[in-house]
Amino acid sequence: MWIIEKVGVRFPSERALDIWAANGATVDREKKTVKVKGELIESALKKCPPVYPLAARNPDQDLMLDGNHVFLGTDGCGVEVIDIHTGLRRTSELQDIRDIARIADATEEVAFHWVPVSAQDTPVETRGLHEIKQFGRTPPSMCKPESIYKECEAKAAIDMAAMIAGGKDALRQRPVLSLMQCTASPLGHDGGSLDAAMLAAEAGIPTGFMTMAACLTTGPATLAGTLVVGNAEVITGTALLQLAYPGAPVFYAAAQTASDLRTGAYTGGGPEDFLFGAATNILSDFYNIPLSMGSFATGAKAPNWQAGIENSLSTSWPAS
Repeated sequence: MWIIEKVGVRFPSERALDIWAANGATVDREKKTVKVKGELIESALKKCPPVYPLAARNPDQDLMLDGNHVFLGTDGCGVEVIDIHTGLRRTSELQDIRDIARIADATEEVAFHWVPVSAQDTPVETRGLHEIKQFGRTPPSMCKPESIYKECEAKAAIDMAAMIAGGKDALRQRPVLSLMQCTASPLGHDGGSLDAAMLAAEAGIPTGFMTMAACLTTGPATLAGTLVVGNAEVITGTALLQLAYPGAPVFYAAAQTASDLRTGAYTGGGPEDFLFGAATNILSDFYNIPLSMGSFATGAKAPNWQAGIENSLSTSWPAS
């Protein structure tokens, strides 16, 4: 709360800045930063619903986010795949999304569909919509897209989901779509993603902000410092949605990690991730908000004992 009030968080969206200003935050429109007192953040977070459903086209596959269940989904959004027929690495395509969706739908352990790879063979400006379209054709489970970064894309995605659900009122009651936006670490958000998230919240679509702050690149050197930076990003974005649309379904999302100091790369799969997962689990419980957390991550270079241990720990700690 000290960081949010004294340092501030960047919100490069005029609509977001207007909402913050209307609620008494200190807004710097030139720098597009917002400084907010802790009382306002805490008051807004109390409006988050702790329980709500993620609906499937088949009601028997609805997922209730109530703090007592853990659901696994596919993950995204890779840009390359190992071709199942040739064994060669290549750029991911729309057909890969279809194939993975069918496999995920037939796998009992996979509860929902998160667009797993990018449809690199479709136009950039409509790629996210092409990816969602495959959900409408194949699996009956709930879909979470990866590539909706603009208000116009979000509007089209909501219209598509409403067609599947049977109208916008039906979509609000049983959301077959959820939306997740990544923050822009450190201590920032993306403008298009903010506008898309606010549109989704208005439509009653579960929406979350995911921090991917990494130690020593987009976050402080320490695990605790990076956890604090990421938390400030997530709860300010979540609070914004509650100020705009009180009671909108939201979730806490995180995939913090350490950086590879040899390359500066985001590692994703080291032992630091297990600690971040456990800590984020506690934070989401503290705020009484459902959690979406990266899982089954390993730093192993082969499917060996290390991969088995790290996959299990990266999954069990956020879920415990």
